[in-house]
Amino acid sequence: MAEKSPAGKPERIYLMDELRGFAVFCMVFYHGFYTMAYLLGLPIGEWLYRFFMPAEPWFAGLFILIAGVSSNLTRSNLVRGVKLLGVALLVTLATAVAVPQELIVFGILHFLSVCMIVFGLLQLLAQDADIVLEVVYDLPGRSGRARQMHTLEVQTGKNARFFWVL
Repeated sequence: MAEKSPAGKPERIYLMDELRGFAVFCMVFYHGFYTMAYLLGLPIGEWLYRFFMPAEPWFAGLFILIAGVSSNLTRSNLVRGVKLLGVALLVTLATAVAVPQELIVFGILHFLSVCMIVFGLLQLLAQDADIVLEVVYDLPGRSGRARQMHTLEVQTGKNARFFWVL
């Protein structure tokens, strides 16, 4: 959590803003190159799109990382998630109308909104109790007995703790 300022409000984490700005900048250019290549048919757009294509998962991953960190810095995950879901559904509608062959049914905005809504609901459930969530998965190529277990503790609510055992 961010340290408290003299006024009692958490201080802003400027690195998060900088990373978010960089990720937005990169995704705008990436989608611009896609539009130039496949909607406008410009050869330079296709070259730029293919050049930046290997970096796209890193931009998306950065968005997911920032959203995860930000979820512990706000009290309104449920509200933010519902608003983002509305934007994601507008993106689905826009692609259905404008480019039906490229329909976006469940993209990164849909993913982030569902995660925010689920996390917000879990925060509401866990406000007055300690809750432990565990996920255990088998490692590929190992017997059913060999399991990989890691524990990550995330503080939410008053005294709630969420644990993921992966």
